[in-house]
Amino acid sequence: METKEAQLCITGEDMEDCESIVSNARVSVCDVEASIRELTGIKKELIKRQTALMPLIEKVKPKLARLDELKRIRDLLIRFQLVNGVHEKLEALNNVKSSKESEEDGQIVESVDLYKLLIIEWKSLEKVHDDNRYKRYVKEIIAHWNRKLLGKVEQTFEALLKDINWPILTSSPINDMNYAQPDVMRRFQQYFKFLLLLDLKPLFFGKECYQNIEAINLFDTSYVCLPLEVMISPLRKRFSYHFMSNLKTNQLSKPEWYFTQVMNWIKSHEDFLFKNVEPLIKESDEELLPAHIQFICALMNQVAQKMESDLPKLLNDDRLFSHAFDETLQFERELIETYQRWSNFFRENCNLLSLFAVEPYFKRLILIEKRRSMEYLESIISTETAWNHIISPLDDEDLEDNEDFKVPEVADNFILMLQTMTERLRYLAKIGHRYVFIDLEIKMLADFHLRLAQLYRSLEDQVLNNWPLPSKFFSILNALNFVDVVLKNWKSHEIFGEMSEFTTKDSILDETTETYEHLINEMLKRTIASIETSLNEGFIKYSNLGWHILSPSDDNHQYTSYRLLYAMAKSLELLRRRLSKNLLEEIIITLAKNLNKRILDKLIFKNHFNKEGSKQINQDLSAHLCSVFRAYINKPEDYFNEILDACKILALSRENHLKLKKSLQNDLNDKGELSKVSINSLSPEQVLDILIRKRFA
Repeated sequence: METKEAQLCITGEDMEDCESIVSNARVSVCDVEASIRELTGIKKELIKRQTALMPLIEKVKPKLARLDELKRIRDLLIRFQLVNGVHEKLEALNNVKSSKESEEDGQIVESVDLYKLLIIEWKSLEKVHDDNRYKRYVKEIIAHWNRKLLGKVEQTFEALLKDINWPILTSSPINDMNYAQPDVMRRFQQYFKFLLLLDLKPLFFGKECYQNIEAINLFDTSYVCLPLEVMISPLRKRFSYHFMSNLKTNQLSKPEWYFTQVMNWIKSHEDFLFKNVEPLIKESDEELLPAHIQFICALMNQVAQKMESDLPKLLNDDRLFSHAFDETLQFERELIETYQRWSNFFRENCNLLSLFAVEPYFKRLILIEKRRSMEYLESIISTETAWNHIISPLDDEDLEDNEDFKVPEVADNFILMLQTMTERLRYLAKIGHRYVFIDLEIKMLADFHLRLAQLYRSLEDQVLNNWPLPSKFFSILNALNFVDVVLKNWKSHEIFGEMSEFTTKDSILDETTETYEHLINEMLKRTIASIETSLNEGFIKYSNLGWHILSPSDDNHQYTSYRLLYAMAKSLELLRRRLSKNLLEEIIITLAKNLNKRILDKLIFKNHFNKEGSKQINQDLSAHLCSVFRAYINKPEDYFNEILDACKILALSRENHLKLKKSLQNDLNDKGELSKVSINSLSPEQVLDILIRKRFA
């Protein structure tokens, strides 16, 4: 009772709290409703006032727009006055005549400082549309004073170049004393910067000027800044004088002369450019290439002009055309090897080989390459030493364990020819042009395969069915194998990997390697069959020795087993001397597997064995046979598992023999007894068959 009263008491208190909460909530709702009514009134008042002010706002709006326009006009007039003021000051400086060098220097410096103000004004208009009249006016003013100042600055800069003995026309570098004089070098650096400022291409064209603006036909060059163009001008003149005139140095048959000269200029000027020009390039606001790279591109541009003039004259002379390509390739290779960091850049830009990659030159190049390759293949395959094995065919980095490969001279020469073709194509800029060369290589591989197949099939069947096979057979097989291994190695090379878009297979070389592997497998099967045929007679005699009546004094067994093992060892040794290691291992492993099956089926399951017979076959197979194969492959026991297990069964003691036999006769599925004697490769039925063939009497 007390508990129920307490519960009722608590319930009453809770009810009072609920009533209080409800009462407070009602008060809050009333307050919110009052606030909403007040805000609604304020909104109506604001709308009313806005409606009243709308006519005034509409009346004032045009005046405000006019005020903004007047402000813009005022700002434009201020900017115009600034530009016009700079123009007038420059005009005044330009009209001052000075006879002293220092005064003229001062005028140039002051003029350039004023010119900088025009540049600053132009850059501030970067987001303004090009059709804007004021922007066009500023551009015209800049172009006007650029022409005026450029002549004076270039003239002074050229004089300074002479003071520092530029360009370097000897093999020795510039004399340090000449170009290290503080005043001379200070003025050189000053005027170099002036010319950077006066370079209108990056100013007016922006990044577009770096994208092939100096392209000559299909030769992709790169932008060269104005001061470096001035510095290269004397070298351009000398190049044109010696190699683009009527002098004897201009000969179509001697492209190496101007390539050598250009490479010498690149090397002899590199140090000066790095020490004295590169820091100025880095200080520039523009995104410029390093000084020595710009220098190289400018020279390559000059060479491209020369080559464009010469190529039409070379088109009908294969010898001169091919020589020009080879010399160009050699120059590109030397350039890329010297500047490896810039290898990708030089392949895409300033690539002189691109001049050969347009018609009709590229078609002529491929025809010449194909004809030369065919002639070379014909010559290497018909020499007297074509099938002689060489010692070391390739560098270690190209092929691992090359000393394990027996490579005929013809195969080595053929691969070297393909490597030369690959080396030539890797410097072409466009993947489509590189593919044409790769496709030519694949066709040459197909032709080489066809020739080897014809030589193989030209051997008489009678010769191929007798062991030993002729040495030329092994040379052909080694040649096929060597090419196949090299091609598989090349699949991982970038030059072949990038050709994936031209094939539906994993590699563009897959179809070719499959063709080679097919013929290799055919010849391997022929080799194995020939060896097994040669061992037939000896194996039959060995199988029919009378293992159930064999005695320790049976000389016939020793003689027969010796002759069979000797013939086998002799054949394997002949293979070792004539075949590459990978082929040797493949053949020997196949021979071992076949021999394992043949011994099991034709000897063990066809004979009965007494105690001596079991002992002798165990010794012949476990010791002698494995020893013969161990000289050529690791763990030959792995390939003779079944016959070695059979030997274990035949070698069991009488007690273990009967125990195992009884167990299997009772239950063929009982493998427990087999595991006790370590029999893993034979089925219970086979084990029972062998046990039955053992005689203890």
